[in-house]
Amino acid sequence: MLLPLNAKSNYKITLPNWEDKIKFNNLSSETAGLLNSGYTHIQSLEEYLSNNGNFLADALRDQINDIYCQERNKNHGDDLFWAIVERLSPKSQSMYQITVIIIMSKYFETCDIFEEPLKEGEK
Repeated sequence: MLLPLNAKSNYKITLPNWEDKIKFNNLSSETAGLLNSGYTHIQSLEEYLSNNGNFLADALRDQINDIYCQERNKNHGDDLFWAIVERLSPKSQSMYQITVIIIMSKYFETCDIFEEPLKEGEK
């Protein structure tokens, strides 16, 4: 949260094509926009995690997945998304919530949270 935006970064971000996953999980275009916006800051998160060892990244993944598994039994779609944001944010303030959404975008992309759409022939 304390890192400044780097307008001169050479890092080229390619947003994941997760439109099918967005639809499959009944997420709105507004929520998709938040996940996409969060993903544009993934470089800072990756840098932070790499500077703090694999343990932190694994613990973070496990924690966010545990919260997702608890909340998916009570909420769906955007309500599930916001329940996770609320559970992970220490305060209901945008600086915390934006940071949480950046983290969520990482684990949304890797399928640690929310369900992956079934491919043809899968059950």
